[in-house]
Amino acid sequence: MKITIKTLCALLSLLLLSRCASLTKSQLTEVNEFGSLTANFSMYPVSLYSSYLAIHEKALMYSANSITGPEDHYKSINSAYQLKKSLTAKNQELDLTIHIIDKYGQSLVYLTSPEHSAQLDTAAQSLGTNLDGLIEQYNSINSAHPLPTGIGGAVSELVTLGGEQFIRSRQAKEVKEFVQKADPMIAQLADAMLAHLKGPLKSPTGTPLTFPELIANERKEVHQDYVFFLSYNPLPDSISLRPESLKQVQKKSSGKEKSKTSVKDTVAFPVYKGTIQNQRFASLANDHDCFQMLEDLDNLELLYNQTLTAIESLKKAHHKLLIDVQEKKNLKEIAIEVQAYCGDVKNMYTTLKAIKKVK
Repeated sequence: MKITIKTLCALLSLLLLSRCASLTKSQLTEVNEFGSLTANFSMYPVSLYSSYLAIHEKALMYSANSITGPEDHYKSINSAYQLKKSLTAKNQELDLTIHIIDKYGQSLVYLTSPEHSAQLDTAAQSLGTNLDGLIEQYNSINSAHPLPTGIGGAVSELVTLGGEQFIRSRQAKEVKEFVQKADPMIAQLADAMLAHLKGPLKSPTGTPLTFPELIANERKEVHQDYVFFLSYNPLPDSISLRPESLKQVQKKSSGKEKSKTSVKDTVAFPVYKGTIQNQRFASLANDHDCFQMLEDLDNLELLYNQTLTAIESLKKAHHKLLIDVQEKKNLKEIAIEVQAYCGDVKNMYTTLKAIKKVK
C-alpha cells in the first residue's frame, strides 16, 4: 500500500496528540460535576421573583374579594394583574447573565462527556453558538464591562475531525482553554448577579426596596389582606336578634283592641331584637392559604440567603477548577470549593422544592 506524505503527516500528528498531556478521569469528573451543578443555575434567582409574585398575587386576591361593587371589584383584580406584569418585566442584563452561566455549565458537561457521538457533536455546536450569541447580546447592553468573546468556539470546534482518539487527545487542551477564558467571565457575572440581588427593587407601592425589605413588607400585606377578607361585612342593615319578654310583646299590640296572639303562639315563635355583625367565616382552605403564604415567605427569605451564598461559591469553585486542570494529575477527591458549591446548590434545591411543593 502506498503511503503518501500527507497520510504520514496525519499519522504523526495523531501520535503526537495522543501523547499530549490529557486530563485524568478524576479531573474530568470534577469539571463535569461543576458543569452539571451550573447547567440550571438560573432556576434559583428566577424563582426568587416568581415565588414572591405568587404570594403577593394570592394575598391581593383575598383583598379584592372583599370589595363591593362590580366595577370596583374588577378594578382591584385588574390592578393586581397590572402589578404582576410590571414586576415580571425582564431585566435584560440579569436575564442574559444567568442564561450565559447556564449555557456555560451545559457546555462543560458536553466537553467532559465520556461518550462521543454525532448527536453530541450537534449539541456541542449548538451550545457553542448560543453561548457566543448570548455574550454578544450582553456586551451590546454593557459596553463598559464587556465579557470575553469567542468562548463558545471551544465547544463547537470539538467535533469529529479524526476519530475517537483525536477527540480525546484534544479534550484536555479544549477544556483547559475553555475554563481559563471563562474564569474572569464567571467572576464578572457572579458579581453582577450579587449586585442585582442586593440592590433596590421595585415594590408594589413603587418605593425601592431590597429583597429582604420586600419580604418583610409582604408579611404585613398578607396579615392586612387576610384580616380585611375575614372582617368584611357585606350587609348594610342590622338584624333583630335579642329576645323580648311576652308582656312587652303583648303591650305593643294595637291600641284598645285585644291581641289575638295567644301565649302558646308567642312562646312557639319568640321575638328577637338586636344586631348581627356579619363576619366572613373562613373555610379550612382559606386558613391553609394564609398558613402557606406565611410559610412560603419564610422559605423565600431562606432561599434568598442561600442564593447569595451559592453565587459566591460558584465563583470560588470555578477558580479552583481552573487551578486543578492546569496540569495532569489524579485528584484524590473533588476540591473542597466544588464540594461546598455542590452543598449550596442542594440547599437551594431543597428550599425551592418546599416552596413549589415538588414531590
